[in-house]
Amino acid sequence: MDVNIWFPESLYFGGLAYSVVLMTTSLLFYHMTKTHSLEMDPRISAIFAILLMFVSIIFAGSGISIYYTRLNSLESEKHYLSEVTLHLLEKERGIYWFYFILGILYMIIEILICYYIVKGVQKK
Repeated sequence: MDVNIWFPESLYFGGLAYSVVLMTTSLLFYHMTKTHSLEMDPRISAIFAILLMFVSIIFAGSGISIYYTRLNSLESEKHYLSEVTLHLLEKERGIYWFYFILGILYMIIEILICYYIVKGVQKK
């Protein structure tokens, strides 16, 4: 049971890794259409880029959700954990919340990027 204490981070960062790859792909695709290295209607490219960003947000959100759920289950399993693991769990609680808050901020930034993509397309 004690080895599961680090499992939440691997789930969390796995979801964020997928999210970062999709966000990068989305922004690269959109940039290629803006610089005309890929010919496409700007509105359609914005739609594709935003759809990729939403999938990215879903991956980030699922990583955060799994992470939060796993942390709560660790709290309920405290009586099964060793004293050393309990000490580590208490010591790392601040880091857990730091990761959680950063994940939420990451998703907010992605939503803001989508907003500015839409705003930029509407100007033209």
